[in-house]
Amino acid sequence: MTIDEIVEAVCAYYGLDRRRFLGGARSRTYALARRIAIVLARERTVHSGVEIAERMGCSHYTVIYASRELRRELADARVARDYAAIRQRLEHAA
Repeated sequence: MTIDEIVEAVCAYYGLDRRRFLGGARSRTYALARRIAIVLARERTVHSGVEIAERMGCSHYTVIYASRELRRELADARVARDYAAIRQRLEHAA
């Protein structure tokens, strides 16, 4: 599994533009999608937080923050459903 495959899956799920996603678009949807992609990259790749940050165009601190924030957000049923659906898509693609 690569970071690019994860980014593609997350962008496809939410219908987001990949360039805007990687360019740091700050709308709520892009921010949530980016946090999900970061956490999935940490879970499913061998890349360090620094490498994930470089690939996603953010700072290492953002990777750390995204992990903490998403764990809190998973209490929301919609976020948990989206996260599970994207994980399932990635598992079937692998």
